Formats: sequence, C-alpha cells, structure tokens
Amino acid sequence: AEVAQRMTRHSQALCVVNTTGDARELFRLLPAGDRFHLSARLCPAHRQEKLDRIRRLLQDGRPCRLVSTQLIEAGVDVDFPLAFRALGPLDSIIQTAGRCNREGRRPEPCPVIVFRPQKGSLPPGAYRIASEKTEEFLNRHPDAAQRLHQPDFYARYFAELYPLVGRESAEADPVF
Repeated sequence: AEVAQRMTRHSQALCVVNTTGDARELFRLLPAGDRFHLSARLCPAHRQEKLDRIRRLLQDGRPCRLVSTQLIEAGVDVDFPLAFRALGPLDSIIQTAGRCNREGRRPEPCPVIVFRPQKGSLPPGAYRIASEKTEEFLNRHPDAAQRLHQPDFYARYFAELYPLVGRESAEADPVF
C-alpha cells in the first residue's frame, strides 16, 4: 500500500515486483485510468500494444503508472523518471534501473527505490537464492549506491552467488 501511495504522488512511475500475484495486488491499489500492468501472462501482442501506449504517454509527459513483473527488465525500451523495485537479485535491480532515465535526458538524478514487500513472495530456486544473497550482500556494503557502476562490485557479488546456485541451477529450477 505504501508503494502505491508513493507512486500516486508522481505522474509517471514504474514498479517492478517479483511475482504476478504481487503485481496484481499493487495494480489494484493504484487509481484507475492511468495504471498499467505487464506480465508474461499477457500474450505477446497484448503486451506490445500496452507498451506502445505506455511509450506514447511517457513521451507526451502524460500520467502513466506501470506495475510489472521482471518481464520488463530485459529488452524493453521505456524511460520512466522514477522506479521502484521489490528486493530481488542484484542484476534484476540494475535492469530495473535501466528503465529509469534510460535516455539520460533528465538533468536531475532519477531515483530507483528498492523496497521489501510486506506480503511479497519470491519465485523458488535460483531466483530466491539470488534475492537472499543480494540482501545479505547489500547489508554488508552500505555504500552500494555509490558503487553500482563499478564492474568489480558486480564481480564480487557474482563470485559469492555462483557457488550457491551452481551450474545446474537453470536445469534445477522448475518453469511455472
């Protein structure tokens, strides 16, 4: 509810959550009219239609609040002035940041706010392990916000993550 309230204070905002259930719940809390939802449960044509409309609204400076699953993190070209990201794997958080001031046209910093959902859930397997590692890693590195642009910072994160998930993690994770 707090994230929905914060999103409502801005005419344009993106929020990426970890599950379709979390996306559905947050979507319901936003005011109707300028809210959108994206997840892999939508057919590709419907997703594309929504993305086209969202891009037009963003470009025209009109109200647009988008709640999405991690679907938006790879290969989707949108440019929001503000993003919220439910705690998840570090690389997913960074992908969400790539959807905030993507074009670099805004002169002021555009925040990406990472939060822990009160009732949120995590997908099982490697995603859950990576999310837990991210929280532990960021807690040990309180200066992370100033270091996210440094490749060695990521190298350390992945050096700690890979032994936990192993090479077989992709095969071991069930696809839902």
